[in-house]
Amino acid sequence: PAAPPEQVSATEDKESLDEVYFIKQIDSLGNACGTIALLHAVGNACSEISLVENSGLDLFFKSTASMDPYERARVLEKDDDMARAHSLAASAGDTEIGDIVEEHYVCFTALNSKSFCWS
Repeated sequence: PAAPPEQVSATEDKESLDEVYFIKQIDSLGNACGTIALLHAVGNACSEISLVENSGLDLFFKSTASMDPYERARVLEKDDDMARAHSLAASAGDTEIGDIVEEHYVCFTALNSKSFCWS
C-alpha cells in the first residue's frame, strides 16, 4: 500500500503552495466557505478532470490560473455568475442559517504526495 500523503501547512512549504489552487476567503465574500471549498476541490482536480469548455467554471479557472490567492478572491467577489450559483445553492438547502455561523467547510487536497487542508 502507498504511504499516506505528508500533511503540509501553507506556512511550511511555499513551493508546494504555489502548485495548488487556493482562493483566500476575504471578508467581502461573506459566508462563502462552502463555495470556496468546492472551488478548491475542482481547481485542484482540473488536471485530472475536464470542465465543459467555456462554462462558468472553465472560464473562472482559466482566468485566475496565474493569479495569487488574494487576486482570485477579488475576481470571485466580482463574478456575478458565481454569486448567482452560490445564492441558488445556499437557498436550496433545508438548513436555516442563524445569525451566528459556527460551522465551516474545508477542502482536503493531495498533490505530489502532500496533503493540504484549505479552510
